Amino acid sequence: MSDTKLNGPYYRIVFLQNSDDFDSYIDDDENTGSDAFFNADPKDQLEFLKQWDYGEYDEQYKRSSAGNSDDVTEFVGTDHVYILTINYSLEYAGLEIVLLNNNK
Repeated sequence: MSDTKLNGPYYRIVFLQNSDDFDSYIDDDENTGSDAFFNADPKDQLEFLKQWDYGEYDEQYKRSSAGNSDDVTEFVGTDHVYILTINYSLEYAGLEIVLLNNNK
């Protein structure tokens, strides 16, 4: 977690909840699928989910979609914060972005 105070808006990039959604994930040891994804380092999980970030952020939300039982990791960039949300027991993952200084 970062110490960055996020006021939003939040833009949802992707939400994956089906084991088939993770079929294209391949780790450094060439393990594939949801088992490999949920055992990966958060930076690798972020890199996988970023493939759905096309730089177009239309729908905005006042708060993050993270639930109480989700693991949340923030990755701070120069003009944005990626919010990686993972629920290991329910096997879903999501990625959101907050644009700093609201540079949409």
